Amino acid sequence: MVTHSFGGVVARQMIQTQPDPNPLSRRSLENFRTAANWGHGSVHKLITLAATHRGAATANTAAYINAQGSVRGLARETACGEGAYIDKGAIRDQMVLSDALKGLGESRVPGHAIAGAGRATLDPSGNYLLSLTALIFADKSDGPYERASSANNSACPSDTLSNYVFNLDPNVPPVLGSGTKCSVVPNYDLVVSVDSALGLMPPTATTTASDLDLVGFLNHSAFHDPTYGSAAIVDKVSERVVFLLTQDTGSQHFASFPAVGSVPPTALEERFTKEFDPAWLEVGTRCPAPSYSATCPAYRALQVIPAQLHLEDSTRMPLTVYGLLDGEWVLAYSPTSKDSTSRNCRITLTTSDSSVATISTNEVTGAQSVVAAGAGATSITVTVQGAGKVSVPVTVADVHD
Repeated sequence: MVTHSFGGVVARQMIQTQPDPNPLSRRSLENFRTAANWGHGSVHKLITLAATHRGAATANTAAYINAQGSVRGLARETACGEGAYIDKGAIRDQMVLSDALKGLGESRVPGHAIAGAGRATLDPSGNYLLSLTALIFADKSDGPYERASSANNSACPSDTLSNYVFNLDPNVPPVLGSGTKCSVVPNYDLVVSVDSALGLMPPTATTTASDLDLVGFLNHSAFHDPTYGSAAIVDKVSERVVFLLTQDTGSQHFASFPAVGSVPPTALEERFTKEFDPAWLEVGTRCPAPSYSATCPAYRALQVIPAQLHLEDSTRMPLTVYGLLDGEWVLAYSPTSKDSTSRNCRITLTTSDSSVATISTNEVTGAQSVVAAGAGATSITVTVQGAGKVSVPVTVADVHD
């Protein structure tokens, strides 16, 4: 798996929570170690590009501006206009060392982290400079971002402001020069810090912008989009990924991503977690509930993955339900706003014995998952609106927190 940005966190969450139908052990269940694949994982290698392993200070900035900026709630209401939720979505989860990130355990698959280091003034698209300009206007006249942009009468406002966003200090790293000759060696890629992107991996299992001779040029989007850098930059990143794909998983180029909580927060990370409140994302008008078509097609057959569950701890285990539609297996529940594409089929899980397994419902999404309650055997009935039922056998060896 090759991921970019928050995709690295999503992949790690999948690796540690998605159940295998036939795990070798409790630890195997948590990290895709399966008897069906000779004791290996379903993910052969995980290569993350600019991942937010320990969060992104830009998410903290969004929270601050939403609640403490010149217009309270502006960021949230603007996001609502685009159909996006910032209070309970990815922005909240990407705040530095958020609860979601602290829940990431060791990812026991061969992994490699690639980090960037970019400057707004070297972005040919101009989008990062535009974002920084918008940030200054969104802050109060005496706010920290406004002050950082003119720190020490700075002749390099974009660099000093970027420094503050990621280090809460406009002079770290040092900004040199003035005008068109400004220079800085950034410890961020304009979205995520280098430390966060490296995810606590040993040096041999990482690639930095310095390794690629791209310091200052490898901003967050330049990894994959020439518009933000150049085709040559994308080629360099691609060549590195291809090299890693050809290396043996047991080589020094790979290691397991450690649990996020395996090391204490740095002093800077502690400042981010103490000085920025996730509740700031809730300031402003609440987004209206999305409007979906109620259309539910008639499936010819149903399939549930995994077809059986063997649980050994209290981790919530989701079941993925597919329906056979026009000769193709599709997600049974996939609502859209259009009648022609919506598959808004209600899915309900019920347990035959709640002393063995119970059903947990996500308070935000409404999605249901199975949770072990006690040793024994039972079954989960999966009911799909208008399409019937499927029974999933469940065995629980023991329950560990």
